[in-house]
Amino acid sequence: MDPSSETHDSSIGHMLARNASQGGVKEAIVGKDVSISYAELHLRARALALELLGHGMAPEDPVGILTYFGPLHIVAQVAVVYAGGTCLPLDPCRPDQDLQGHMDLARAKYLVVEAQFQDRRLLVTKTLVVSSEKPMGTESAVSDVPRSVPPSFRSHILFTSGSTGTPKAVQIPARGIVRLVRDGLCRPDSGENRFGHLNNTCFDVSLIDIWVALLNGDTVVILDRQEMLSPGLLARSFKEKRITYMFITAALFQVIALACPTAFSHMKTLIVGGESPSVNACGAVLKNGPPGRLVNGYGPTECSILSMAHLITSEDVERGHLPIGKPLYQTIAHVLDGSSQPVRGQSQGELYLGGPGLSPGYLHDATATSKSFVTVADRGSDGQSIRLFRTGDVAYTDTTGNVVWVGRKDHEVKIRGYRVPLDVVEAELLSTGLVNAVVAMRLDPPGSSSPLLVACVIYPSSTSNNSALLAKAKARLPIYMVPQLVPLQEMPMTRHAKVDRERVAEIVLEMIRRRLCLGEAQDLSEAQDSGCLTETERKLKAIWIRVLVTVAEADIHGEADFFALGATSLHLASLNASVRDVFGLLIPIRTVYENPGLAGLAAAIDRHKGQPGLAADIDHKGQPGLAADIDHKGQPGLAADIDHKGQPGLAADIDHKGQPGLAADIDHKGQPGLAAAIDHKGQAPTQHRSIQDMMRTDVATLAKDIPIPTEPPVNWLSAEEGNVFLTGVTGFVGAYMLIELLRLPEVATVRCLVRADSPKAAMSKLLRNLAKYRLGGLSEDQRLKVDVVPGDLAQERMGLSRPAFDELAGWASVVYHLGAQVNYNEPYTANRDPNVLGTIHVLQLAATGKPKSLHFASSFAVYGPTGLMREQVQLIDEDEALGPYFETTIPYDIGYAQSKSVADEILCSLMRRGFPVAVYRFGTALCSSVNGVGNPDDFVSRLLTDCLKLAICPILPDNRDELVMVDAIASVMRRISMSNKNLGRAYHVTPEIEASIDVENLFRLTQQICQVQMAALPYHEWVQRLQTAAHAGSDLRLKPLIPALQEKVYGDRTVWEAYEAMARFKTDNTVAALAGTNGFQSLAPVAVDADAFKTYLGFLRSHDCMLG
Repeated sequence: MDPSSETHDSSIGHMLARNASQGGVKEAIVGKDVSISYAELHLRARALALELLGHGMAPEDPVGILTYFGPLHIVAQVAVVYAGGTCLPLDPCRPDQDLQGHMDLARAKYLVVEAQFQDRRLLVTKTLVVSSEKPMGTESAVSDVPRSVPPSFRSHILFTSGSTGTPKAVQIPARGIVRLVRDGLCRPDSGENRFGHLNNTCFDVSLIDIWVALLNGDTVVILDRQEMLSPGLLARSFKEKRITYMFITAALFQVIALACPTAFSHMKTLIVGGESPSVNACGAVLKNGPPGRLVNGYGPTECSILSMAHLITSEDVERGHLPIGKPLYQTIAHVLDGSSQPVRGQSQGELYLGGPGLSPGYLHDATATSKSFVTVADRGSDGQSIRLFRTGDVAYTDTTGNVVWVGRKDHEVKIRGYRVPLDVVEAELLSTGLVNAVVAMRLDPPGSSSPLLVACVIYPSSTSNNSALLAKAKARLPIYMVPQLVPLQEMPMTRHAKVDRERVAEIVLEMIRRRLCLGEAQDLSEAQDSGCLTETERKLKAIWIRVLVTVAEADIHGEADFFALGATSLHLASLNASVRDVFGLLIPIRTVYENPGLAGLAAAIDRHKGQPGLAADIDHKGQPGLAADIDHKGQPGLAADIDHKGQPGLAADIDHKGQPGLAADIDHKGQPGLAAAIDHKGQAPTQHRSIQDMMRTDVATLAKDIPIPTEPPVNWLSAEEGNVFLTGVTGFVGAYMLIELLRLPEVATVRCLVRADSPKAAMSKLLRNLAKYRLGGLSEDQRLKVDVVPGDLAQERMGLSRPAFDELAGWASVVYHLGAQVNYNEPYTANRDPNVLGTIHVLQLAATGKPKSLHFASSFAVYGPTGLMREQVQLIDEDEALGPYFETTIPYDIGYAQSKSVADEILCSLMRRGFPVAVYRFGTALCSSVNGVGNPDDFVSRLLTDCLKLAICPILPDNRDELVMVDAIASVMRRISMSNKNLGRAYHVTPEIEASIDVENLFRLTQQICQVQMAALPYHEWVQRLQTAAHAGSDLRLKPLIPALQEKVYGDRTVWEAYEAMARFKTDNTVAALAGTNGFQSLAPVAVDADAFKTYLGFLRSHDCMLG
């Protein structure tokens, strides 16, 4: 039959029975050593259903199912449905007390059990599931089975997360499952399909594994759940068992995808869900071996497993985010505001779902049902009311009509597909009496797309440890709700005497960052207890340090037990992968269970060395069954070639393969207490360490007293406001920003901070700067709008008296901070006062007086030479923190870039806490799109002038400086800043990737336009030629910069050379913010194209800086 067709009787029992009558000998279920045809399944289920009915089972009576994961469980579910009952899957691994609690809550009187579980102490009528290969009963004996059921038939009861107190039992309507079979995106195709069944039968998505397959007439292939921790073995099983359709959780998908990206290549449909899939993992699969359809599936249990879906494409990966898509067959989805009204445009709201998959509610819990299931006015044309489920998820609808998930509204989080109520975790840990305080949280570790569940605890005494509490937690909570325990000396508090959860998270993340750095930088031959450990034990300890990032190093010793330290299945997978990379062994997972101690596992590894079949087949990326070249991008605590794409604080494992003279594991420079980083000559670059220490200290301490406003910023464009405070007006971008602001009729006055000793000198300096960039003089009306404030960013209160400072703070409606000192030679210490402390002084003004927004002009220099992380960072997100660049790139950049990085991170840290700020990052502002006028004093103008003069240019492959139009930058800043809705974000202002001009093309265009030939020289030879010309008396504009061009900061590389293979920069925030502004079409005007560059070269020619 065609399961997608509408039939008079579409109950799942009769649909399956028809498949059995038509399918006959076709395989319905395939297990390890068993194959059950549709005919056999039908007869076994009917026989068991008859037995249940013989006990007096009434329609929709809940029937517990207690079996091992395998064929018998599926037979039992079909039997219960055939009998018209409701399936209540139970986990045999749970204690009898928990199982009895679930049975009691569901008021279940019947239980189908496998023989091994008949003796479980459960107070119900037990029926033994059929285990014989020969079907029981005959067709005539049970001719009235399957029983007819109403359209509203409830086929399943599943429990949501919550094993403490009263868990919520969700009722699943059978028509919700049928809906999935009929959906165009999720429906299996008409060919032969083999469904991989890997999901726990108590997990709602297992209904896809079982029922979507059977209702479609396909085969359920039962996979070995123990293989989930061995990506290579699981990938091999997919292929050997010819799996064509599968639902897999996002966490497991990521592990497999990054280890064996071709594992799914032979599948027709792969649905990933439970939480948002990793973009990196999706990219790896789409690039190396995509299935026919890779689908992002979303849906709460309350809406029958899946409600929305999106076909993942390479374009999604390039954009860096995956929508949850559009509603499935007959599903209703609305994004509503707090008044249950539709949000407008791309505004965020709460996602509400309805339709035939909607649950009747929580069983025997009217209060919870009424809270989560609500009736609202229909958004259709008839205006009638409809019943919807409040998902608690914040979402918005993008321009293509796809819904995009943003996050959770409440204190409930998702960890590896499970819902975890953090308040329950905290209550249970507190109730043990072993701790004085608990803060539970979901953390997304740096460089990770797999979250951690962490509980920070305060013990009553210094002698307490995690062991006892962990044991209590495991006894009281489901395994997925057992957190990683992090002891703290005290809980940071807010000014309102409440626990500062955000600060707690920062403390833990910083600890994780340091642990990861320690684990990779530690010299194993000089480990603290090297005298007590063997070589293998020392290496294994280093792995554990990286994998168990929340465990104190002191607790990792020879007698330590991996699982007693709190390791989970994901830690186990990480350990296995790391052992493979370090020792070249692919050890069985059971080896870890059998040898959980550090010393015991090390001994097992020694025994495995040299055994045939265990040596890891290194490289073979993504080949099923082979140990993959696993770099575990984004996996928390994974020890392999970790790339930590731009995540806060993680230092990249930069191996610079093939680079002469570069040491492999270059990392963690400047970490207190760690072995010094190697500068490739055996010397410890202490200057980098001290700079890093100072930068980290500045980020952590300078803004600690800046208050977060409790009220939203004023609308600075309103009639009673319009007062702008602007710094940097004597710079290139600042000059254009002033003009942009003066053009706004809503702007009443712009006060400009100018470093001068009097208002007259300040105004003169401002006007000279406008003339320098050929912006003309100010009109009479503009002059009336401009006021100058003589001062100095580097001085306390910007050089103003306290009354003047307070008056300015009370007057200003908005602050634009574009001021900075740019010096290519001076170190961080010389740039710190004007650029870092200057930003603090501007922050103090913004935080004083009325609540006002702050707009900060930053630079792509804040990321440093990201080419040093090219194995790790290819595309930088606008909102990611700058922590990792303090460790791996910024130490090798100039002092100006370092100071901008610190200022940027200070502002972004405050922004994440709620300070009303927006950060705008851009590359080199080259010229105006109107007349080609540029900054004759910047690096590019100096470079081109001297290269043309000497007819030479450096060879710098894949090196870019992100050239942009200065007036476009100012326009973008002005447009975005006009709406306070755009606060709280960072914005990249950069050309599209294909429009970006790299150094090689820069010189090619220059030669073409100027009709000259330059000799392309190796970089060091080019610098030597500059130096020789300068010594010979040539008036080179690069002469002051030659020391910086010569200084080797990274092995044999200078700063500019280190900028090879620069990362690209996402512009999602920028495009989204500009999309709502008048006349915006794209970021194309930002780009410097060939015509603009020609006009710019004409400006240089006309300026006395360039040789005619």
